[in-house]
Amino acid sequence: MQMLQTKTMKLLIQALVLSLLTSCSLVTSRTINKPEFTKPAISKTPLKTELNNLPKIDGELVYIGVNNFKDLTGKRKSSDTVASFSSVVTQGGEAWLMESLMESGWFKVLERAESESVLRERALVTQSRNSFDEKPIPLDPLRYAGVLAFGGILDYETNTISGGVGASYLGIGASEEYRQDTVTVSLRFVSTSTGEVLVTTTATKTVISTSTNATMFRFVDLDTIPAEAEMGIARNELVSKAVRSAIDKALIDLIYKGKEKGYWKFKK
Repeated sequence: MQMLQTKTMKLLIQALVLSLLTSCSLVTSRTINKPEFTKPAISKTPLKTELNNLPKIDGELVYIGVNNFKDLTGKRKSSDTVASFSSVVTQGGEAWLMESLMESGWFKVLERAESESVLRERALVTQSRNSFDEKPIPLDPLRYAGVLAFGGILDYETNTISGGVGASYLGIGASEEYRQDTVTVSLRFVSTSTGEVLVTTTATKTVISTSTNATMFRFVDLDTIPAEAEMGIARNELVSKAVRSAIDKALIDLIYKGKEKGYWKFKK
């Protein structure tokens, strides 16, 4: 009788393991996007469609100078094992801001973050022409920006919302957890001639992380041999994409605010 119960328990455990493994295979093949080796791809700005669909400016494009878009959070990436000195957000947000400004079709972007490098190179070109050309041709004058763009990443809050749900019965269980972080950026346009802050705004974007897990743990063969199975998947929204989305949204807001204050007009 006892041997029959043991065989029955083994069959049940084998059926449970097979069922769990089959479920893992189905979930993996149908719903889990396995990482694959891919070729490099162009990373488009997240709100590209909204930027391209902005109303056109009534008049000439605005010459705008872009300075450093600084990380003002001071936050570092969290680690449970070692001290991390890597920043949780990008240190080069001005590159994304420049791309968004050009994508909008409203601005002609002038380099100001690395203006010293531009001036140094112009000096080398002028010196070379004066040294080797009989009639050196002077360089065209640099464009001046009527508007300057300033801003930065103000804050990165972690675990603004976190939670989960799970259940287990006879060693077989499943659980789901989630966490929400929040990133905030600031952007403003300043008049070059007067120094007046024309328009300013802040934009916030959430960063979502989720994980789903399923486990099975039982003892078989008279409770002497452990049987265990586990599967799971985690999805983390890219912080870089969240920052870019917030920059795009702030830019769109500034364009509409500038129109409301009469700094520019929409083409009818």
